[in-house]
Amino acid sequence: MPAGQVYRLVRQQRQQQQIFDPNLLGLQLTDDDPPAAQQVEVSLPLVVAAAQVGSRVVAVVDRRPPLLLSDDAGLTWREVGGGLPAGVAIAVDESDPDTMIYASESRLFLSGDGGLFWHSLPTELIGITAVAFS
Repeated sequence: MPAGQVYRLVRQQRQQQQIFDPNLLGLQLTDDDPPAAQQVEVSLPLVVAAAQVGSRVVAVVDRRPPLLLSDDAGLTWREVGGGLPAGVAIAVDESDPDTMIYASESRLFLSGDGGLFWHSLPTELIGITAVAFS
């Protein structure tokens, strides 16, 4: 129930002299109008790419470190890949979600331990835009 409706309900109940305990709803009764809604500014990173296998979700973001990882379908997140360069793509192996491949614009990085450690593959490729396991 929006705050304005709760406020009106409380005011109506007061006017009708009915027994009403505002503490049950955690409210404080006042004769003032409810405060106007405040706009909250949140600084969230730009998501460049993402991959999901089961409840594991990995997102490439435009900041340092460049990866966010969730093992509970996005309820909680942790940062991984602190030493990686800016990325353009990510893939998670469906048969083993701990195995992931991360791509910068010119290099591929492989993790076999859920993103804890990353190993650069020796070849340099220019213009990588996507990665996938097959």
